[in-house]
Amino acid sequence: MFKFMSRSVALLALASAFWTIPTSAKVQITGSDGIAVEIDDVSRLVTLGGVITETVFTLGYGDRIVGTDLSSTYPQPETEGIAKVGYWRALSAEGILALKPSLIIADHEAGPPQVISKIRDAGVPLLIVGGEHSAEVAVETISKIAESLQCVQKGQELIARLRAELKEAERFLATVSEEPSAMFLYMRGARVFNVAGSATPVHNVLTACKASNAGAGVEGWKQINAEALVAAAPAILVITSSGLASVGGMETFLQMPGVAHTPAAKNKRVIVMDDLLLLGCGPRIGQARLELAQGLHGAH
Repeated sequence: MFKFMSRSVALLALASAFWTIPTSAKVQITGSDGIAVEIDDVSRLVTLGGVITETVFTLGYGDRIVGTDLSSTYPQPETEGIAKVGYWRALSAEGILALKPSLIIADHEAGPPQVISKIRDAGVPLLIVGGEHSAEVAVETISKIAESLQCVQKGQELIARLRAELKEAERFLATVSEEPSAMFLYMRGARVFNVAGSATPVHNVLTACKASNAGAGVEGWKQINAEALVAAAPAILVITSSGLASVGGMETFLQMPGVAHTPAAKNKRVIVMDDLLLLGCGPRIGQARLELAQGLHGAH
C-alpha cells in the first residue's frame, strides 16, 4: 500500500511539473522603436492602440487582453467589457500596472514618453509597434505582434489576406479614370469640424484611391469653418460613423452650416466608414481601401 501511494505521489508530482511549464517559450523581438524586448508570458495582455487591440483579436488572442485604451473599439461587443486605461496618448502608468500585465503591446505614438519609461522601469515587457500609415507598416505590425504571441503562422495567413484585399482594390482602381474632389471631416459634436489636409494619413489614402483632396490647401489637421467648407466645394464628404453619431445623424449633418451648401450635401454624396477601418493601419487596411475606392467612384 505504501509503495502504491508513493508511486501515485511521484506521478502526480511529475504531472504537476508539466502543468506548470509556461505555455510560451522565451522570444526576443525588436520593436519599431529599436528596443529589444524579451517575452515569455502572454497570459495577461494590455493593448494600447485600436489597431493593436484589433490585431490581437484577429489573431485569436483577444481573451488574453485584460486592459485596453479608449481607442480600442473594435471588435464590438468584445472590447466593451475590457478595462480601459485612458486615451492612448495620455496614459497613466499606475492604471496600467495595476492590471498586472505580463506583456504590453503599444502603438508607436502611445505615451507620454515618461509613462512608457516608468512602465519599462517596473520591469514589464513593453513592445512598441507601428509607424507611418502604409500597407508595409501594417504588415510589419501584424508580423511583430504574431511573433510576440508565438502564432507566426496565423500572422502569415492574416498578412496574405491583407495583401489579397489590397490587390482587389488595385484591380478596381485600375478601371477608374476620374479623380473626384473629396474631403474628410473629423467631427466630435456639431461645433468643431477638423479637415484632413496634406501630410495626413487620410490625404494619402484619398490620393491612393484616386480622389483629389479638397482639404489639401492646409497642412495637417486644421479646424475648418462653414465659409471655408463651402469655398472648398467638395463633391464627396468622407466621415466616420462615430463622428456622424456625434452630430445627431445624417439628416442633421446634411443641414449643418457649411455642409448644406457643398455639392456633396446637395447630391447626398457622403461616405460613412467605421473609425478604425478608415483611420487605422491594421489588418483591415486593404478592406478599407477597397470600400473607400468603391464609395468614391460610385460602385455598389
